[in-house]
Amino acid sequence: MSEKPTGRGQLYYDAEHKRFDRQDDREVIPRKLIYAMYGLAGMTLLVTAGAVLTGRTPSGVAPVEPAVATHVVTITGNGDAARVEDADGTVLLDAENGAFVAVVRNGLDTVRYRHRVDGNPPVEITEWESGRMTLHDPATGWKMELSSFGRGNLNHFRRLFQ
Repeated sequence: MSEKPTGRGQLYYDAEHKRFDRQDDREVIPRKLIYAMYGLAGMTLLVTAGAVLTGRTPSGVAPVEPAVATHVVTITGNGDAARVEDADGTVLLDAENGAFVAVVRNGLDTVRYRHRVDGNPPVEITEWESGRMTLHDPATGWKMELSSFGRGNLNHFRRLFQ
């Protein structure tokens, strides 16, 4: 019977004889960081509760303002292509690369798929007095602030109605 080699560089290494190394047992996430994360979550909860209990007006809500115009349109297409028609069938956009309009259509298709909406009912695009534009899908109740994605993207929709 031959003995098993136990030294370094040998084919066999006996793990039971390995000495306990403190470096292998150190914490991966420092306790102070964990306490800070819980503290941040607790402070967020306190600030939110304080705002609710005092009746503070939410700051991220769009102001109430009059609508300048509301357009009822149908957005179709697939991939990058986008086609926008108004309620009487006039084509406002027919492009192989619909840019932001195609992105919005993809989002709209996703929401409609989740709500199991059949067909492609029209949506409402509202222009507000302050220059904001919103898209509302009556079939799902979904609303999207088109102004939130920057002036360049908003201009893709603005050009449809000029």
